[in-house]
Amino acid sequence: MKLLRAAIAAAALAVDVDVAVGPFGPIQGAENRLLARLRRDAAGSRKPAAAARVSHPTGLLVWGESLFATEFRRDRVLVASTARAAKREGSTKFAKGWTVFADRGRHCATTRGKVRCARLDGAWGLASDAARGLLFVSSFGSDEVLAFSEGGDFKYALTGDLDCPEGLALNGDQLYVASFLDSRIVAFDLSTRRGRTLALGPPVGVDYESLAFVPAAFDDELSARAARQRAAEIWNEDAESAPFVDRLRGPEQLVVIGNATLAVSSLHNDSVLTLDLATGELIEVIVDGATDDELSGPLGVASAGAAVAAAADTDEDCSDEDGGLLVASYRSDVVSVVRNCGGVAPLQLSDRRLRGPVAIAHDEEDPGSLYVGAYEASAVLYFNVSDAGADAALLRRVADRVM
Repeated sequence: MKLLRAAIAAAALAVDVDVAVGPFGPIQGAENRLLARLRRDAAGSRKPAAAARVSHPTGLLVWGESLFATEFRRDRVLVASTARAAKREGSTKFAKGWTVFADRGRHCATTRGKVRCARLDGAWGLASDAARGLLFVSSFGSDEVLAFSEGGDFKYALTGDLDCPEGLALNGDQLYVASFLDSRIVAFDLSTRRGRTLALGPPVGVDYESLAFVPAAFDDELSARAARQRAAEIWNEDAESAPFVDRLRGPEQLVVIGNATLAVSSLHNDSVLTLDLATGELIEVIVDGATDDELSGPLGVASAGAAVAAAADTDEDCSDEDGGLLVASYRSDVVSVVRNCGGVAPLQLSDRRLRGPVAIAHDEEDPGSLYVGAYEASAVLYFNVSDAGADAALLRRVADRVM
């Protein structure tokens, strides 16, 4: 929150920006009814609860037979059984409703006689480490990443000059964090718990009237140079050692592709980028929402298994075994697949609750599965293509929102 605090302190110098804002930045048209991102859900319970109903999910993760979801506005993590578990029991509904895995507020652990605490405030990203038995949760408001055991016990927190962390992705001993407000990708070595900047871009600006995030705009070389100079002043040695990526502005969700590439979404820059995991250099812009209305506002990203990717009707000659990247576009209410073999195509998901998709998860043990977090509908939807028969392009909803 460092840049945000500095920005608010300088609010008197701000220029008014005529922009409609929602929980995920500038929006247009009928979406003007949305609230600014930092406004909390005043109706949300502030006490721990044994059971819950999902509200405005922002992150999803399948771990084993459990489905985890974060609620940014209610500052907590929920857990439910996966559809796979329900199928095994012969049910077409989810086996269990949501329960609270980690609630808002302070979490403490004692290590070698010392008590260390962290605060869950604005839960967003999720990542699991099966080898260590840990679930990682990014805390947007406290600039930390909290680590919990499978049973929900707090273990420790990762810090390291994060500024409003959002998306998380794990690859071996490396945990990658999208530091949203200062536009950095931070890589933590879990064996030492130390972080380093993998890549950085122009910081995100603030619309002071609404406290909603808007892009720090620059459209000419002079402004671009000024952004680079500002980045150098903010990050000092990081600006010298980490590559500066112009399109890396306001990173949000992350996913590792193979062992060499990191996909990064940025709704505020209307794009999905791929970065080299070794160097942090930009590989390519694989989604540009500014040139394709169906991809407008890309936010959720996840790996697509072959069964789901094959349901996307692209013009490319692709093998049924080729996977791809799932992309949820918040503004256009569309989930698309970027095929590994080339081509981008939307999935034909027909459900009235698919409004404002922000998160996606795929269960590798349930080949045709697709979970979508619909922020505006306060729902988590499950689709499956494995029993779609000849019409594989149509993913049919076989379970309702998780209650």
